[in-house]
Amino acid sequence: MDITPSPEKTPDSDITPALYRQILGKLPTGVTAITGINDDGEKLGLVVGTFQSLSLEPPLVMFCVDKSSSSWPKLRKLQKFTANILSDDQISICRSLSRKGPEKFEGLPCAPAPSEPRTWTVPQPTSTAS
Repeated sequence: MDITPSPEKTPDSDITPALYRQILGKLPTGVTAITGINDDGEKLGLVVGTFQSLSLEPPLVMFCVDKSSSSWPKLRKLQKFTANILSDDQISICRSLSRKGPEKFEGLPCAPAPSEPRTWTVPQPTSTAS
């Protein structure tokens, strides 16, 4: 059963992608870097703006990834990953991980996650909101 509205029946069909982005771009959201390391030692990472709690029992989170992501298929295969909630002074990390290809890790400060050597984390922000 297809529940996708047909274009001719959609009352708001005059909403262009640019207008849609302009409107929803005003909606505040957190930014999270999802990172990991595969069995070959390759660093993996991507940025999501949809990271949120899904369940307390059991503790689960959810996030959405663009279907064109080249990083997600590799991250999805991992047993563990690290979710790095970025602060506003970590925009350079966000921009780096938003790029395609292995060069996105060049110059990016990272370290093994303290609890799991098969994942990696970005440095903590220099300041925090109070």
